[in-house]
Amino acid sequence: MNAMDTIIEQYFDGDVSAAQMAELSQWIQADSAHAERFMRTAAFYNSLQARLLEQEPEATIERSTLRLRVMGSAFAAAALIAMALTAWFILQPEPATLETKPAARPVATLVSTGDAIGEFGPLVSGQDLLPQMIQTNRGETSFLLASLTTVTLHGPVQMRLDSPMHVTLLSGIATFRCPPEARGFTVALPDGSNIVDLGTEFCVDANLDGSTEVWVYVGSTQVTTTAKEASMLVAGEGVCIRDGRLAEPGATGQTEAAVDPVVFTEQKIKPYVGGVHQDGQHGLPTSAQVFEDGRTLRLVGNAWKTVAYPYNVTPNTIIEAEVRVPRLGELQGMGFDVSRGGNYGAFQIFGSETIPSISREYLTGRKTGWMRVSVPVGKHYTGKFERLLFMCDDDVAGEGECWFRNVRVYERPEITPLKETQE
Repeated sequence: MNAMDTIIEQYFDGDVSAAQMAELSQWIQADSAHAERFMRTAAFYNSLQARLLEQEPEATIERSTLRLRVMGSAFAAAALIAMALTAWFILQPEPATLETKPAARPVATLVSTGDAIGEFGPLVSGQDLLPQMIQTNRGETSFLLASLTTVTLHGPVQMRLDSPMHVTLLSGIATFRCPPEARGFTVALPDGSNIVDLGTEFCVDANLDGSTEVWVYVGSTQVTTTAKEASMLVAGEGVCIRDGRLAEPGATGQTEAAVDPVVFTEQKIKPYVGGVHQDGQHGLPTSAQVFEDGRTLRLVGNAWKTVAYPYNVTPNTIIEAEVRVPRLGELQGMGFDVSRGGNYGAFQIFGSETIPSISREYLTGRKTGWMRVSVPVGKHYTGKFERLLFMCDDDVAGEGECWFRNVRVYERPEITPLKETQE
C-alpha cells in the first residue's frame, strides 16, 4: 500500500486531514486514470455501505451521515466482507418478481463539500449524486462527474447536474477541469447560451445581473449565445455574455480615472522579495496568470507578486481596480512595493489575517462577482516607487484565489479654494 492508498482509505473512513484532502484533490485532477480509480473505489464503498444497511434496517445511524469504518488492513478486509456479502446474497431465496422503474444512474461522486444541499437533502463526501439541483451558500464543493470532469463550486452557487456531460449553471462561480475523454462537455446558462469544452480548464461566473463571464485557464472552449454568436476562447482569454450577446468583460460602475489601465505581462510579474519571503512561503503553490491582453491578473495559491510600474506617489495618488475573490485567502489586497522599514505598502481588501504594517482601513466584506475598489495611497505614503504589489496570501492551505482587472493609478485633481472678493 502506497501513500495515496492510505489517504484514500482514510478518506472513506472519515479520518482524512485538510492537508490530505488537498493532496487527494490534486492527485485526482492530475490524471484521468487517477480520477477513474477514485470513482471505482467510491462505487465499491457505496455499494458495500448499502448492503450493510440492508442487513441492518433498524440501524439508528442516519444514511446521510453514515461512514463505513473498516478496521485493520481496510482494503483487504473490505474485499473479504464484500465476498462474504456476495455469497450471502446468492444463497438467499429469490424474491417475488416485482415491476419496478429503472433506477436513475449516478452522474457524479462528491469529493468534498462546504454546506452543499441537493434536492434530496444535505450532501456528504463520497456520496454518489443523481441528476439534481445543488445549492451552496459558502465554501467550496467539489465533485467528480462520471465523464471524469472535475467541478468546483465557489459558494454561493446554484447548479443543476443533468448528466455526466452536461450541467446547467444558474448563478455563482464554478470551475471545470475536463480531461481529453470529456471533450464536448457542456455548461448551459439560464439564457440558453452554451459553453462547450474542447479539452480545457475554465471558469464560469454567472452574475446576479444576468450577465455571465467565461475565462479559459488551459486549452480552449467554444461559447455560443442565444443570438447564435460564437467565440472560440483559448488560454488567457475571457468573454462576457450579456443580454444573449457576446461582449467584452465590462467595468463595474464608473471610474474617475482618465488614464489607461495597467498592462500586465508575464515578463513584468515577479515574486515579492521584500524583507520577509512571502511568495510561495512554506513550499505552497503560487501562480499568476494574465488575461484580456494584459488588463486582468489572476493570482492563485499563496501568491505575492509585484509588477513593474515606476510612479511618483503624491498626496493625491489613487490606486483603483476591479477585484473579485472566488476563494477567500487569509489576506488579499494591493498597493505599491514600498519594502522599507518593514512596511509592505499594501492595503488589505479581503481576509481575516492581521499584519500590523498592512492597512485594514479599506477592508471590505466578500461579495460575489466583481467590485470596484479605490485606495487613496497618497494619504498614507509618498515618494518614488518602481513596482506595484498584489497579494493573495494563504500560507496555511495555499488555495486562495484573487483577480484584479482595470487597475489604474492616477492623480485626483486638487480643489482650488475660492478666493474672497471685496466689492
